[in-house]
Amino acid sequence: MNEELPTISEFIDGRPYTIGRDGQIRIEDASISRGHAEIRLMNGKLRLRDLGSTNGTYLFIDNTPVEITECYVSPNHHVVLGRKKYTVKALLAKIGIYISYSEDIGLVIKSSNPEEDTITIETDIDAVVSQEIYRLFA
Repeated sequence: MNEELPTISEFIDGRPYTIGRDGQIRIEDASISRGHAEIRLMNGKLRLRDLGSTNGTYLFIDNTPVEITECYVSPNHHVVLGRKKYTVKALLAKIGIYISYSEDIGLVIKSSNPEEDTITIETDIDAVVSQEIYRLFA
């Protein structure tokens, strides 16, 4: 039996990742709700949704924070949760999902186990993803 394993994007497609003090994407900050927001990959797009948080979820649009209930985002979008600002890709990197966007092929996703991999949140994620794309398509 020669079954193909799912790709990382197929594996995470549709799965909600809760952002908050008690979420999978854990942020220890009293200004962030226990279940503040969620991010989900849906058919090749990233969806961010506020979960009724006390202080709201804001997306920067033209350098202005706009409160959102639910919207599609890109990896480089800036999001304000509580009193802190994050990029979408930095939030996902907290759980070992490294994501970037390429005009040619859309979202590029790499997963790693942070305990076994040298990639850290401080690593330039776009450079890592670019190297991975080169390795795959060279």
